[in-house]
Order: sequence, then structure tokens, then C-alpha cells
Amino acid sequence: DYAMTDQLQVEPCDAEELNLSPIKTASGMLYSRQSSINHLFRLTMLSNHAGEKVVMVFGAESPSDRARWFTALGQKGAERQRPDRTTLTQVEITRTYPAKQPDELSLQVADVVLLYQTIEDGWYEGERLRDGEIGWFPMECAKVITCQATISKNMQRMGRLLGLETNV
Repeated sequence: DYAMTDQLQVEPCDAEELNLSPIKTASGMLYSRQSSINHLFRLTMLSNHAGEKVVMVFGAESPSDRARWFTALGQKGAERQRPDRTTLTQVEITRTYPAKQPDELSLQVADVVLLYQTIEDGWYEGERLRDGEIGWFPMECAKVITCQATISKNMQRMGRLLGLETNV
């Protein structure tokens, strides 16, 4: 089945809410490995290719996988709402990280990233300050910046970079 992205809604759900056992075999039911049953989400097509409302339940391997599906399915391109950058936690990259998936950020030592999400299994989603690129990366590559003077200087630098982009 398929639908336009503006016709999708994605939301978390759990097995108790759906009254599911870990494995269902009837046609159209959730097929899941035991580990995925804890990371369920509901995808609703408000209007599929036939104009019908369709609800599907999927399982992800980890909390970060589920969060990445939410990000991919829930955003509407340029419509994705960016939070107020001045309130976001900043991290400095302490170890180079080459992106391994299309939704990940490649990072260099000393890059600064604004955090959008923190997932308990060890992943961050954030915006790289130097170019505004958004993606996922492992927590182990970063340390939180706590110095207010550094945070302010980073925000000023970001403002200058954004100003240069709009003046081109």
C-alpha cells in the first residue's frame, strides 16, 4: 500500500494497547520478533492510493530505530518544524564519525551539534552547526557543552553562518 507523505501520521503504541501477543500469524496482523514487540509504532495512511484510511503497526529493533522511523515518516520535507535553536543542548564532537546510513551525520572532531532528540539506547539526532545538516549519530562521539560563554559564542557563529547563506 502507499500514500503521499502529507497523508501519513505516525505515533507510538504498545502491545497492551493493541491487545497483541508477540507473534500473530493471521493475514494482515503484525509479524514480529520478540525484541521488536517493545518498540511498536502505528502508521496511519489518512488516504491511501485508493482513498481509504489504512492503519498499520510496525515493530523496530531498538528505541533509536523507532525514533528514526518517526523522523523519516513524520517529517514533511521543508515543513519540519525546527525548534528554537537558542534553547537546544549543544555537544562537541570528540571522535570522528563517518555516516553509515543516509539519515546519519558524518562528523569531525570539534564539530558542534545542536541536539533535537536523545534516545536512551545511545543515539542523538541533531543539527550540525557549520552547515545546518540534520541527522543521527552515536552519543559516544560527543560531549555536552556546559560553558555558557562557549554556548553563546557558538550561537553567534551560527547566526553569522546563516546570514552568509541568505546573502548569497
